[in-house]
Amino acid sequence: MRRDADLLAAYTGPHHLVQISISSTDDEILRRIDPGAPSIDERIDTLLALRDAGIPVNVTLLPWIPGITDTEAIIARTPPDVEIVVAPLSVQAYGDRIRMLGRTFVREEINAAYMDEYRRLGHVRNTSWVRPSPPPTENDPLYRLPVLKAPAG
Repeated sequence: MRRDADLLAAYTGPHHLVQISISSTDDEILRRIDPGAPSIDERIDTLLALRDAGIPVNVTLLPWIPGITDTEAIIARTPPDVEIVVAPLSVQAYGDRIRMLGRTFVREEINAAYMDEYRRLGHVRNTSWVRPSPPPTENDPLYRLPVLKAPAG
């Protein structure tokens, strides 16, 4: 992506941007989720290079995976002027559960852990949190949770 920064600059703008997907800071997990994809350091370096070149860029922290995604570490490595969109692991295509990384993830457990993380960290200024998708029979288009204010004190 970095070598194509001039091409990306020609096609980005207020309604177009480059999204860098990060679901873990652990390179071994990233290789298992997305074989052949760049390491966390390469993703962050690309993010910084594109941002510094004036190309609109954001981080898509998805899928957020309970017990796997270190949300705080990803937020800490992302510049505060870069938006982070957080979305939970979706099991919609698989019913109510998915097996990955040696575990079975169940929709209700994913969504409960995700909402706990949202309540814990959702006040970070540059983050947007996507509402967990309901069961397929009740599915509406995704929309974002409200921005939380930082705790007083």
